[in-house]
Amino acid sequence: MLLKNDSSLLPLNNGKKLNVFGWASTNPCYGGTGSGALSDSYPTVSLLDGLKNAGISTNTELTSFYSSYRQDRPEVGMMSQD
Repeated sequence: MLLKNDSSLLPLNNGKKLNVFGWASTNPCYGGTGSGALSDSYPTVSLLDGLKNAGISTNTELTSFYSSYRQDRPEVGMMSQD
């Protein structure tokens, strides 16, 4: 994602938190299914972990909302469907 910094809002000030929307923020799909699937031999970093590693704080209440929503969703993969 690219952002245009028209209002000089970036970088975020200390103490500010970024809202990350969408259930995929807590349950990302790193590849397709079948021949497009990724195995554990390919290291991946989730969006939330990448932001944390970069020192960017996220809204943990929003993350918790999507994490609890995710519990009701079936697993997506080669052997299962959404």
